Amino acid sequence: MRIAAAVNEPSLTSSIAERFARAPYFVILDEEGTLLETIQNPLLEQGHGAGGAAARLLSKYNIDIVIVPHVGPNAENALKLAGIKYIKAEGLTLKEALIRVKELS
Repeated sequence: MRIAAAVNEPSLTSSIAERFARAPYFVILDEEGTLLETIQNPLLEQGHGAGGAAARLLSKYNIDIVIVPHVGPNAENALKLAGIKYIKAEGLTLKEALIRVKELS
């Protein structure tokens, strides 16, 4: 299982970003929580449609689950079309969110 998270800093100790598509970074982890890759978000300044674009970006990395603070309707539809599940983790650290993923998996 490959997990992506919208985070403020590219580390396991980061907090989940306040906005999915406007997160400074996406990190990709395996099911054990090992950091595999960091993506500096190219969508920070994009106008309308950033949520869908973020979902399409993550689908290129074969993501199964994405950890988000919340998700709007366009991003939700794009994630669904890409076959990516999402877990809301507003106000959590990445480590706390990974515990939630394991509990729900």
